[in-house]
Amino acid sequence: MFNWKLFLDLAEELAQSEDEARRRTAISRAYYAVVGIAKGKVKKIYPNAFAGYHEKLWREFESSNSNLHRNIATKGMRLKNKRNRADYDGDILNLERETESAIKEAHNLLKMLESMK
Repeated sequence: MFNWKLFLDLAEELAQSEDEARRRTAISRAYYAVVGIAKGKVKKIYPNAFAGYHEKLWREFESSNSNLHRNIATKGMRLKNKRNRADYDGDILNLERETESAIKEAHNLLKMLESMK
């Protein structure tokens, strides 16, 4: 089984570059590290259901009675929005700060996911 945390390691390496493409890719890889771990925590969503999969994943966490799960959903959607901007927006203000923030959020989310029972 793939170790999704390796994507976060790669994100940290890419973030050290001054190259815009590498920093944008770092944000994306940080997000997908979290998605890879999160989908293993949710059994109701089929891993091959790609259409709307990310929305369904975060909604599943959001619909829980657990504050931890709802917090994961909020932070997961925030990181998803950063990933969308990195992948689709032509201009990102302060990309260095945005990249650092995305990696930090991914680390926090992974800790939260690991604390789930």
